Amino acid sequence: MIPAIGAKEAIFNLNLAFLDPGDYALAADPGYPVYTSGPWLAGAEPVLMALQPEHGFVPDLGAIDEDIARRARLMFLNYPNNPTGAVVPEGFFERVVEFARAYDILVVHDNAYSEIVFDGYRAPSFLATPGAKDVGIEVFSLSKGYNMTGWRCAVLVGNAEALEIYWRLKSNIDSGLFEAIQLAGIAALSPEADAEVASMNELYLRRRDLVCDGLREIGVDVRPPHSTIYVWAPCPRGSRARPPIASTSSRRRPWCSRRGPSTGRPARGGFASL
Repeated sequence: MIPAIGAKEAIFNLNLAFLDPGDYALAADPGYPVYTSGPWLAGAEPVLMALQPEHGFVPDLGAIDEDIARRARLMFLNYPNNPTGAVVPEGFFERVVEFARAYDILVVHDNAYSEIVFDGYRAPSFLATPGAKDVGIEVFSLSKGYNMTGWRCAVLVGNAEALEIYWRLKSNIDSGLFEAIQLAGIAALSPEADAEVASMNELYLRRRDLVCDGLREIGVDVRPPHSTIYVWAPCPRGSRARPPIASTSSRRRPWCSRRGPSTGRPARGGFASL
């Protein structure tokens, strides 16, 4: 277990620790920008894995080219997912472990939204999957679930050998997470803060329902997510791309963004992140 100065810093440094020029990193598309910018800045190449609705917004591992899989060193996953709001379907993490073993890939699971859950859903840790600790690292952030965005408080857990390699790099880049912020993180994770976390989730739930009800009123077929702070809504027919925000109105022709605010890339399949 290694404290990190935010999940973004941790994920970027993993690229520096494990990628060489000519290597591939498998990155969800759409996904958090550091999944692709990190490999590029490390001299490697990101290979995008499309998140399509017909697959439940998880990568189709069987569609990954054999040559690419053999040259891949990292795979970035994120469930509950930003920006689609998807939760991991049963059996997917098990398939990921099998795939990572077959091709000697280190799985990096960005677990930033596990505490923001609705409708009785409980988000699983990738590391709870049998064999996951042999092939993976999980990055846990307090930014979203504990309202500590900007505090830069995160932790890496998982495969001991991989964490040792990461620590060797990190200890030559920074001097560690400020102790006062670590103490704040301890307070946030304490049972005394559970009521505050539950209260925030109730607020997010009300906002989710408000957005989804409004979209349905104008004819958008949207499924309320069981987690995260995002609604991944299909763009209405006849809409036109207009980044970076989305807007629809029953009084005029609708338009909506096809660029997710946290992805920096055009969304696949005509969806907008709200």
